[in-house]
Amino acid sequence: MENLFELIYYYRLRNEAHVEAHVDVQALLKKIGPGTIGAKSISDEYDVALTSEIKLLDMIRKSEVTALIEEQDAARDSVYHGLVAAIASYHHHFDAAKREAARRLQIVIDNYGNVSRKTYSEESAAIDDILREFATEGHAALVALLGLGEWITRLATANAALVALVRERDEELSQRPAQRMKEAREIVDKLLHSLLKRVEAVVLINGIDFTPELSLFINEYNVIVRRYKQTLATEKGRREASSSKDEGDGNEENEEENEE
Repeated sequence: MENLFELIYYYRLRNEAHVEAHVDVQALLKKIGPGTIGAKSISDEYDVALTSEIKLLDMIRKSEVTALIEEQDAARDSVYHGLVAAIASYHHHFDAAKREAARRLQIVIDNYGNVSRKTYSEESAAIDDILREFATEGHAALVALLGLGEWITRLATANAALVALVRERDEELSQRPAQRMKEAREIVDKLLHSLLKRVEAVVLINGIDFTPELSLFINEYNVIVRRYKQTLATEKGRREASSSKDEGDGNEENEEENEE
């Protein structure tokens, strides 16, 4: 049987969009009545799980620390991209020793992939490791040769500030319900997946015309999915554009950091 439902990776949606997408599906279920498509019991579980996720999102939104983390993460990324651009600026330097120093430091940077797209904690760990490698006897002289000391200091300071904020929010959230957002999202996604499989089974056994609500649910669900797939595509485009801008505007970033 041909796939009835369009595929979407809900886990790629940001928290707010994830909740909004599932709320849209929930509204569709309520409109047609989940019992008409053979999914009443799963729909009830889905409602309970989604309510829990919404409550957790509300808690996260209310955290003042969350906004500070986002601001600090952007500041940290700016410094990191400035350091990378500073190293890249030496790749075609007239001094062969400086070109070689830049090449060797670039190898360290490249080993960690796209640092800015990692989670907060993963990025913090990656930056700590990069700074640790740059401080080793073999690399410290290269850093000094290229005059990167101020960039290193600023990046270490920005990274430490982000780590401190994340720990502060973790402490704040520890006073709240034990269930974490990631777990809540996974539960909601799994229940929706089960619900869709149930509908597919009903269609397979009884046919699409078993009830008029079946085709209605399938068609409208796919419309919802296409809308949020567009959201994912738009966000991906913005990330790629931002990444290209960072790579292309390295000199401007250096100037802005020096002015601060």
